Amino acid sequence: MKYLYIFIFFLSIISTIRAQDVSETIYKGKINADGKLIDFVIKTHIEDNTINSELYLPGSFIYAKKIKETIITEDSLKCLFPSMKAELKASFDKDIIIAKWYQAGQVYSVEMDIASADDVSFLERPQTPQEPFTYEIKDICIENKKGEATLCGTLTIPDFANDHPLVILITGSGAQDRNEDIGGHKPFWVIADFLTNCGFAVFRYDDRGFGESKGDMRNATTYDFMTDAAAVLHYFEDYPNIEKGSIGVIGHSEGGMIAWMLAAKYPKDVAFVISLAGPGVDVMDLMLKQTIDISISSGIDEDTVKMIGEMQKEVYKVTVNSKNSGELRTALKEIYDRYGKDMTEEERAAYNLTDQGLNMAVIQLSSPWLKYFLQFEPSKYLKKIKCPVLAINGNKDVQVNAEQNLEGIKSSINPKKCKVLEIHELEGLNHLFQTAEEGTVEEYYYLNETFSMDVLRIIEDFLYRNL
Repeated sequence: MKYLYIFIFFLSIISTIRAQDVSETIYKGKINADGKLIDFVIKTHIEDNTINSELYLPGSFIYAKKIKETIITEDSLKCLFPSMKAELKASFDKDIIIAKWYQAGQVYSVEMDIASADDVSFLERPQTPQEPFTYEIKDICIENKKGEATLCGTLTIPDFANDHPLVILITGSGAQDRNEDIGGHKPFWVIADFLTNCGFAVFRYDDRGFGESKGDMRNATTYDFMTDAAAVLHYFEDYPNIEKGSIGVIGHSEGGMIAWMLAAKYPKDVAFVISLAGPGVDVMDLMLKQTIDISISSGIDEDTVKMIGEMQKEVYKVTVNSKNSGELRTALKEIYDRYGKDMTEEERAAYNLTDQGLNMAVIQLSSPWLKYFLQFEPSKYLKKIKCPVLAINGNKDVQVNAEQNLEGIKSSINPKKCKVLEIHELEGLNHLFQTAEEGTVEEYYYLNETFSMDVLRIIEDFLYRNL
């Protein structure tokens, strides 16, 4: 669910150059796209006698994407992005840079300057694990025969001489790689590295249909992702050097939902569940709260926030109740026309209450995943769980509200079945468990911290006491 508000650009990953050698240079600027300013950073540097370049787009969570082709002369810079049908052209006149962005037949002005490393210090990711590693690393692919998927991931294990408890990491919504990479942050790698150094084996894997994993993601639901996690769970039950009866899961966001489902369905196989911002209330209620909290964090006024919340509630209801995309389109058009009738053309465009917005909404809301997701009720699974549970949320999370969802988990867990339930609402942490100032989605990219050490220590302590 953490990616519903992010528009992603897709770039090539091959870098070439036709130019003379230059030292590393950092360019920082803004593209003026019809009044909307898009921040960017471009780094050019020498590597093996070749100049490579990377693009950073904070607003799109693009981090260090290698640019297809960079051409540099004494007084110009040109970056080509064939997959976007775009290019950046800049000319240098002493201390002045004159630049333009060309895309889809349009020309956009660019403000651009040479920057220092300090100017772009927000790009640093100091927690990303670095070699040498003190543990064993093995890549493994696991077949989910029932779900017609193959899950490929990485096992980190202290050694192959002893048996170790295993932690399986389950990602949140959207197509995620095994590191749950977002804006250059790799939280699952950070978790795996920390826990493996603490004596636990950890397996993290690419979602079906993404990275090295195979399978149909387009038509998959949360239930299908649960069957993927179950295949991983059962694969390791007889795996060498994995301690029998000591396999559990850590799920982030939607991964927390999957963890609830897994523990309820396989109570004898799941030794523990750790929820990182996992839903504890009906997802439709969660999503409505998310819409309101994100709108408020974006500085939208109270009356508009109220309107957005009311409209979104109607949108979710017709999404669940519509039998097909045609019926959904008719219902959505009625909602859009009713809420937009007193708006100016500019206001309707701002809230996507246009024909183009309607078309996009029908496509997004028609997905099997979203329809299943909106009808999900965590309580149905939580009340069946018997294994130890640790639930952690940050109080600056605008995507999965800490108070609402932790209370939902607490009230749904049956204490007669689940003897160990630990709840932590932590001060100042966002949805990614970074120490945040605002908690907004946009802020994730600009924070250097990838994952709170306080949370890692809470997880470590929980595992030591319950395994």
